[in-house]
Amino acid sequence: MDTLFKNPIIRNLLAIALGVTVIVNPQLGPNIIIMLIGATLALPALLAIIGYFTYKHSDRPLPGYVLAESIGALLIGLWMLLQPTFFNAIILIALGIILLLAGISQIISLIRAGQSMPIPGGMYIVPIFISLAGVFLLFKPIGTLSLIMILFGVSMVIYGISDMIRYYKFR
Repeated sequence: MDTLFKNPIIRNLLAIALGVTVIVNPQLGPNIIIMLIGATLALPALLAIIGYFTYKHSDRPLPGYVLAESIGALLIGLWMLLQPTFFNAIILIALGIILLLAGISQIISLIRAGQSMPIPGGMYIVPIFISLAGVFLLFKPIGTLSLIMILFGVSMVIYGISDMIRYYKFR
């Protein structure tokens, strides 16, 4: 599964799908993202707990912290799945950080590619826009949650499309 998300085409299609979902229904945006994060925490934790109790090597038992960490991750994941609205403020900050890092990552990729070939200045516009959207989400001086989620959705769609174009252009 890890290698699946390293594939830039799949990663960009998922970013576009998430962006479109959030644009279509911005009120559900934070809850969907929080629930996805909760499921991402809960499922592996549940599997780790099951693995802890079914581990067969009695001469080398698993350390207790494995069970404690797994139970903690399971509880937090279930909490996020069952009460996603509690985490709305946290998710806005996280989304801002994600967009800021995604924009910076694209800028760095363009700078590195520019060392071996000429890069038009216009290629930097989208990553700068994405970085600014991340800064806006971090500090959200104006706007409602819906506006912020639409901004995030549009940014994710633009990120997915521009990264797909960059992938095909520079590979």
